This record gives sequence, C-alpha cells and structure tokens, in this order.
Amino acid sequence: MDDTTPPQNSITAFIKNVTQAQLVAAEPSTYPELLRELALSPDQKTRQSVAGNPNTPPNVLLKLGAEFPSQLLDNPVFPLLLLENLNLVAEIPLPSLRSILRQENVPVYILEQVADRADLEVQLGLVKNVQTPKEVLNRLTQSRHPQVVESARLQINLAGYYKRKYRGKLEPAGWFY
Repeated sequence: MDDTTPPQNSITAFIKNVTQAQLVAAEPSTYPELLRELALSPDQKTRQSVAGNPNTPPNVLLKLGAEFPSQLLDNPVFPLLLLENLNLVAEIPLPSLRSILRQENVPVYILEQVADRADLEVQLGLVKNVQTPKEVLNRLTQSRHPQVVESARLQINLAGYYKRKYRGKLEPAGWFY
C-alpha cells in the first residue's frame, strides 16, 4: 500500500482474504475501526476473534455478544467497560443479554442488575443460571410472568432441599446456588 491508497480500500482488501482477516481480528493492536468492519465479515471465526479482541469498540462488542457470549465475557476489556460505564448492563442488547445468561461465568453483578428486566427470556435465563443468587430468585417470584414465578419458586425450594439433605454440600446438584 502506498500513500495514495485510500484507507477504505485496505479494509476491503483485508475482508476479502479470510485467513488474513482472522489474523487481523485476533491481533490486540488492530485499530477499532478495522475491527468494526471485520465484525461484519461473513466468516464466523473472524467475527468470533473480533468479539474477543480488547480493542473492539464497545457497541460492536455488545452486539457480537449475541453470537459469541463466551468471548464477550472473557474479553479482558469487558470488566473495565462495566466499571467505566455504570449503565452498560442496561445497554446490552436483548439478544446478547439472553445469550450471556446461558453462560456459567456470568458475573453476579450482571445477574443482579438484569433481574428487573421485564423480558420473559431474560428472567427465565436468570432462573436457569447456576450463578443466580437466592435474593435475585426471590425478586423473580414477583415477576409478571407466571412461568418465571413458578420456576423461581421451584429453584428456591429445590436448593433448600439439597442444602438440608446434604448438610450444606451441594454435591448431587451443585448448580443450585
């Protein structure tokens, strides 16, 4: 590339070569604008690498969370973004939030912050998530969705049963808080 080559042409060239796009998407020093372009790639591995790249713009990262929730949660910049923007959890798009709640490594503060969202799938995701604290489950028993209320009560009762039966050890059903 020489000084007369417009930047947009170089981005297009990267996107056309899948192998090169995957390498660039995984490189932490890649420019955010290039990562924004690579996030639109038809290649899944490229998009997945963009989701794990700490230089990816936050709004792109949150959108990619729907398809790659594990990469979003494991992205080293994600906890920093949460500290920088106290409203970030509220800004996570619903498809991404629903995917994130299916992961086992969701930070508890995210679970606590989304408990009041009225979305049925989000609330059911909270009930099903092994990390959801009892206090959040108790809040979900007040949901407007009967299915969520019933599931939350069942989860609370089952957890209490296993704690009593196994004297606080949750060996057979460790997924209950």
